Amino acid sequence: EVIVDNSDLNFTRPTTGDEAAAEYLILEQEDADIQVVYGSHVIMLLNSSIDGYYEFEGDYGTMHVQVEDGYWRITDEDCPNHICSSIGYVNAVDYYPIVCMPNDVAVYLISD
Repeated sequence: EVIVDNSDLNFTRPTTGDEAAAEYLILEQEDADIQVVYGSHVIMLLNSSIDGYYEFEGDYGTMHVQVEDGYWRITDEDCPNHICSSIGYVNAVDYYPIVCMPNDVAVYLISD
């Protein structure tokens, strides 16, 4: 299990593909197929075949992304309605983006 805590970081919302982005990217796994976006910029690149539990801060508070057996979900997020965690697990076949509006965070499948 991997926990990434970036509570001491101030985000400048970097974009990937930009030299400055790597400085702020919290986690980048090889062969990533999932991206966690804060604002309009990628902060995590995750591989759905690597199980883990990842923690980071959104606009409203702490959020967690859990990856397990090729599926991923938002869990234990600080926000008023918990809509994003109520979506449950998604995968590459049964996919749709998971969005938390209060935290300004979305979890997307990386398209080719």
